[in-house]
Amino acid sequence: MPLQFEPYRVLINEAKDQALLIKSHNLFANNRSTENSLSVTSNSKKENKEGIGRLSDCVSGLQASVQRLKPIACCFNVSVIFPSLQPRLHSISHQTSRPFSCILHLHHLIRLTKTISVNIQGHDTSIAIDRAKPAFFLDYDLHGTSLPNHARTAFLLNNFLKLFEPLKMMKKWLFLFFFYCCLLTAKKGFYIPGVLPVEFHVGSSVEVKAVKLTSIRTQMPYDYYYLPFCLPDGELQYKSENLGEILRGDRIVNTPFALNMDIPVKCALLCAKNNVKTKLSAAESDLLIEKIRNEYRVHLLIDNLPGTTKTQLENGRDAYMHGYALGFVFLNNHVHFIIYINEVSTETYRIVGFEIQARSISSMQYVPDSGKLCSWNSESEAQPLKPGVVNEIYWSYSAEWRLSPIRWASRWDSYLSMRSNQIHWLSIVNSIVIVVFLAGFLGLIIMRTVRRDIAYYNRLDESLDDTMEESGWKLVHGDIFRPPRRATLLVCVLGTGIQLLGMALVTLAFAMVGMLSPSSRGALMSVALFLYCFMGLFAGYFAGRMYKTLRLSNWKSASLKTACLFPTFLFVVGLILNILVWENKSSGTVPFSSIMSLLSMFFCIDIPLVMIGFRFGFRKKPYHHPVRTNQIPRQVPEQPFYSNIVISILFSGILPFLAMFLELFFIFTAMWQNQFYYLFGFLFIVFIILIISTALMSILIIYFLLAVENYHWWWRSFFVGGSSAFYVFAYSIYYAATKLEIVGVTPKLLYFGYTILISVTFWILTGTVGFYASYFFVRKIYSSVKID
Repeated sequence: MPLQFEPYRVLINEAKDQALLIKSHNLFANNRSTENSLSVTSNSKKENKEGIGRLSDCVSGLQASVQRLKPIACCFNVSVIFPSLQPRLHSISHQTSRPFSCILHLHHLIRLTKTISVNIQGHDTSIAIDRAKPAFFLDYDLHGTSLPNHARTAFLLNNFLKLFEPLKMMKKWLFLFFFYCCLLTAKKGFYIPGVLPVEFHVGSSVEVKAVKLTSIRTQMPYDYYYLPFCLPDGELQYKSENLGEILRGDRIVNTPFALNMDIPVKCALLCAKNNVKTKLSAAESDLLIEKIRNEYRVHLLIDNLPGTTKTQLENGRDAYMHGYALGFVFLNNHVHFIIYINEVSTETYRIVGFEIQARSISSMQYVPDSGKLCSWNSESEAQPLKPGVVNEIYWSYSAEWRLSPIRWASRWDSYLSMRSNQIHWLSIVNSIVIVVFLAGFLGLIIMRTVRRDIAYYNRLDESLDDTMEESGWKLVHGDIFRPPRRATLLVCVLGTGIQLLGMALVTLAFAMVGMLSPSSRGALMSVALFLYCFMGLFAGYFAGRMYKTLRLSNWKSASLKTACLFPTFLFVVGLILNILVWENKSSGTVPFSSIMSLLSMFFCIDIPLVMIGFRFGFRKKPYHHPVRTNQIPRQVPEQPFYSNIVISILFSGILPFLAMFLELFFIFTAMWQNQFYYLFGFLFIVFIILIISTALMSILIIYFLLAVENYHWWWRSFFVGGSSAFYVFAYSIYYAATKLEIVGVTPKLLYFGYTILISVTFWILTGTVGFYASYFFVRKIYSSVKID
């Protein structure tokens, strides 16, 4: 009866001592004893006596396993063959009448072997070892017996992974497709509307809502009714807002503007009963004058579409600004709405645009008509506001409806494509040039130097001249992986950095493909907060594995510190800023209910996920260090001036900052000047370039540090990687001084506090990138040389 022999795959599990499970189909014909052999052949070039000794131990481990499992009648001949050495043969035999699973402990064999050859009754097969797989089983069934649970699970998982093998072959095309999507969405802000369109019939009511009052001079938002605007009939109705809207300071509320679809309004008075003017008290007049001088703007909504004021740039292109100005020297007491509509069917329309034109009209120029209607002289004077006295004014509005060919799904395009993309492409080209220059410099200086060093060190080991001394980075091999000071704190910030990096990448990816629609107000911030909490699982895993690698043991305390370190910093700074905002009665004050929601997310989602991930990471095998650490620390020689930590930080942060500073300008403009920004394709590309440039600069600085025999690289790599945050902070101060003209002590404290939050977050994220790039670089170069 011919032997049925079906190899499936080899899974190598380094975390569990690299075991190989062997089973065979119908190994025994007619219940007769059969002799089989398993030969393990290594074609590695690294052949040495130490390897043979380890393989001998492996075979002994095989014999012990077979005796424990009591296999049926068979004889295993295990041959370890090296091409240039005499083969060693070990045989083991044992009799039993039960099926069995034989476990061969390979130990370090996988480091020497690329192919396993199996011979059973003259049937040969070769299995190539795939080191990229996390675990590996070669499965055969004995005598029709079912697989054990762990083998069955591995087999099913293995076949499931086969479904994704075509993706590996397509990875180049997938990368090109993804890069094309980045460029496509970068060229024009792409988004998915996110809400269903609302259709209005002619004459149906169209509600105008107020959002808030903002100023680029104070950065202090206020509720719409913080100023003495006319109140609507009935109660104020505030919209239920999401967490992102609350943190932005939005307070969406109804207004007294009465509009009906496609019915124009020439002039209508607000809160003027019997044509009586509205009297502003001296305090109200002073408050309005103060807000006008601080350049406050009013933000309104129609059908979730923000009202804008059309302006013209120097090149003649139209641009749109959020809301309308409260006033200049005079009070803008009349608001003219221009609402663009698209006809869906007969007498059914959708709103596709919303513009506001604010005017100042003296109360002396109004001609009240019957009811709440009015008119004014064409050459009307402006409405002045006199401080310290009672001012009498009229509040009024008008509206016109204009047909537009713009489709509802494209109504945000005019908002999101205000500026020319040329400056963004210049930013991308500038960033790519910097990265190419940096990569070329790194390849020229480091790669050639490292290869030369490795070749020199290996020749030195083979040389018979024992008087030659080592020098350079190899000399510190006994201390290079010595745990740093405050190792637990390092692990905590690294876990936080992984959490922030994952949050940023996924959020930008979602925004880039249009899943965070601009019509979903506050969605970007809400998604970022939830992603930060759920990324705690990855933060805990990476922190836990590094914690075990550094030979630390109190993982529960460390996991709690990892989960609490950064959120505690945010909470303390945010609470101080919230108190400052609350004292000024700003709508930016985070209410107590929202604070409790944030704390619930932190305690119920973030902390448990971080601790779970930390536990899994701590149970995993630690990162492999190719060299041993000496018991006595080596003294660091006198260092040259360029290895000073301050010089390293100042130098290493320049190029990553230059790679992103143009895009940083647009981000700051959107944040602090209430401008639109939705070019997340550009932002995603710049972010990837930032990560690459940070990693390259960190490797470069750490190599030069090791070259002068300084092995204190752990914290240095983190500070060097995060050094661009220092330039982000400096640029923020420069931007405030030259672009914002912030007035008042409290607004300056707020800007400074928010800048600290942004800079520290950026520092932890980029510092983590720099650390892991340096860590894997150090492991790589020290695994390439022979160490006695």
